[in-house]
Amino acid sequence: AFVSLIVGFGMTPAALSCWALPDNSHTPFESRMSRIGFWVVAHSRRTVFVAVILIVVTGAGLLSLNSRIEPMDFLPADNRVRQDVLTLENKFASTASIEVVVDFGGLDLPFVEKLNRVREIGTKIESHPSIEYAVSAATFFPERLPGDAFEVAALLGKAQSKQGESGFLADGDRYWRISARFSENAAKRDQETIADLKAMVPSDLPIRFTGVAMLLKHAQHQIFDGFWESFSTAFLIISVVMIISLRSFTAGLIAMIPNLTPVAMVFGLLGWFDMPVEIGTMMTGSIALGLAVDGTFHYLVRYKDHYSRGDCSARAARKALLMTGAAIFNATLITACGMLALGLSSFAPTARFGMMMTALMLAALVGDLVLLPALLSLRPERRKEQRQLMLQGPHTPIRQTTPLVQTSSARTRRKAS
Repeated sequence: AFVSLIVGFGMTPAALSCWALPDNSHTPFESRMSRIGFWVVAHSRRTVFVAVILIVVTGAGLLSLNSRIEPMDFLPADNRVRQDVLTLENKFASTASIEVVVDFGGLDLPFVEKLNRVREIGTKIESHPSIEYAVSAATFFPERLPGDAFEVAALLGKAQSKQGESGFLADGDRYWRISARFSENAAKRDQETIADLKAMVPSDLPIRFTGVAMLLKHAQHQIFDGFWESFSTAFLIISVVMIISLRSFTAGLIAMIPNLTPVAMVFGLLGWFDMPVEIGTMMTGSIALGLAVDGTFHYLVRYKDHYSRGDCSARAARKALLMTGAAIFNATLITACGMLALGLSSFAPTARFGMMMTALMLAALVGDLVLLPALLSLRPERRKEQRQLMLQGPHTPIRQTTPLVQTSSARTRRKAS
């Protein structure tokens, strides 16, 4: 952004001074934009009402928005790794697992008693309907140990010699790991399953739940919280900058209303259609907000210029749309096409990022070219114009002020003569 600013202030004026652009001041597109401006201003109340209803209805889907991380979704459908994983899940069992670590560090128990305690915990975990099976070091021991002490000692010695290879024991026999596999029907209920398992295991032992499932659960919360934090931070910072740049608290707040339109509409539709937020779509909200503000700022600068020259709010909104509408539309369309190219990526998060940015940029046109002019057209007239209207009478429009002044001047000349 900073490099573009330097290039825009330096190279662009120099290039325009060497190569003049053709005169396109009266293109057919600008004529259509003028007609759109007239229609929006003439039907400002109806336009704002319809836009607000649309934003509220689609934005209600934000309440149903959720997050999800599925590593297999990152790969294209024809990827070999993805196909192998799906084959394993369809023919054998789910690859989603949760690891339960039992710590016997504070207890001085013999190996056999630890073995029985781990087997008991594994049996409770395996009894949950969402768990396919649970595996631990106790799985490889017989349920009934041999009665001969020498056979038991030999069996334990062999197990301890292999514990470094199994991964089910660590630090001697202090840490015991239980690996539980989710069943196929528990793919969408893993969080509830983890909560149930924590309530089922005994509380007299230090037991920790870890593994891929817990990692994905934590990442899902981080993505969802990060989405709202990044968007809220960007909204507050941009609002302050807009207020300072426009030198008006009211104008700065009005400028942010259309910029909320694309986020409310697009992400609201994601919530309505139960499409979760993931890595590829997490950052699009704050980025789209920053890009949409660019067109809004250009429009408001032109509007403020015409309004300060004496035009009424509706006329200033129409003139600003005529001067900036084509530029905003073309710039947004070019940006959206550039983002759409990312949708061709084989990496799913990148493709989703490009598609979401394209949808958000196109939705931003509704806020900048329709909602913002309609809102500004509803702005109350100046006090001077209202006072002048009161002097002219309730049935005289503002446009007839000039003949009234001429009549007053004629009376003055008659008195002087």
